[in-house]
Amino acid sequence: NQLGAQMGFSVSGAGDVNGDGYADVIVGALGYDSGEPGEGAAFVFHGSASGVSDGNPLTAASQLESNQVNAQIGSSVSGAGDVNGDGFADVIVGAPAYDSGEPGDGAAFIFHGSASGIRESCANDALLLYLQATGTFLEFPSLANLIANSNETLHLTPHIGWDGLMSDGSSWVLYGSVTGQIKVFDSCDDLLADIGVLHFTVHTNWEGIASDGTRRVLYDRDSGSILEFSSLADLLSNANGTLNTSPHIGWEGLASHGSSWALYDRESGNVLEFPTFGDLLSNTNGVLNTTPRTGWDGMGAGLSPPAVPGLNGWPLAVVAWGCVVGGVFAIRCRTISESAAQAGPATNRPPG
Repeated sequence: NQLGAQMGFSVSGAGDVNGDGYADVIVGALGYDSGEPGEGAAFVFHGSASGVSDGNPLTAASQLESNQVNAQIGSSVSGAGDVNGDGFADVIVGAPAYDSGEPGDGAAFIFHGSASGIRESCANDALLLYLQATGTFLEFPSLANLIANSNETLHLTPHIGWDGLMSDGSSWVLYGSVTGQIKVFDSCDDLLADIGVLHFTVHTNWEGIASDGTRRVLYDRDSGSILEFSSLADLLSNANGTLNTSPHIGWEGLASHGSSWALYDRESGNVLEFPTFGDLLSNTNGVLNTTPRTGWDGMGAGLSPPAVPGLNGWPLAVVAWGCVVGGVFAIRCRTISESAAQAGPATNRPPG
């Protein structure tokens, strides 16, 4: 139902992606536009006792997108078997013109099935870089992998244009520097599904937001100021705040995991780590790490460490990154590997 979409350019059985006992199908439309011209799409239709009930893309069980102009995702589609062994079939989708570091280098994305089909899900134990303009997250298993530039996984989310992202252990938060808006989510899955509560605050023009579970802070890139609150409620109401000065000017991301804190620099890719919040404020005992990941816009860290500590005291697979003009924090965006596309019921999908 869209001019030039080329629906049916690729078709395949998808296996049983939702585990209901019926085979499902996946259909590619490499010229489909949904927010970005020529980004393409792949549509998953569930089987049933009466077969596929409706072939309209608007009512597909899942719509997988690239959110990148002319990426042509859906040029090839296929069932992938059960690559993660969870009992649900997975799918693989090709995007030959996708840009992931090099123009037109192309990509293939695996999307995992679940009881509800192909869907977004996430945990608290990943490391992510975030790009505000596209909602792109680049996931690493650990800080060591980021520094070594290895084992990355690409994700896209519907959250475009925010400046900060954090988790304080009990909820997930997005922050907008222009409006001061803060959107709170009960879980990481709710964050990905965009099921949250919007709050308006007086806090505009900060670049970073982060939490170590004890304090919630806003960071100002121009002055190095750090505004500290003991609870999310205090941050929302601007009550009982403490203004700290620091020498850290010009960083794009501030994040914490437990007692450790770190800053991220977009131009150089540097990550500056501190063992405590006091060390961060006084600029003492810092460890500078050089990474090849430049051009991203923020940083953050999860609050559920594994038992074994990782590089420089940061637990493995626990750091994450957030935002475009500064910003911060982190999630594991999905239980899918190599997924840069947005998945979910087409009727409930946010634009783009």
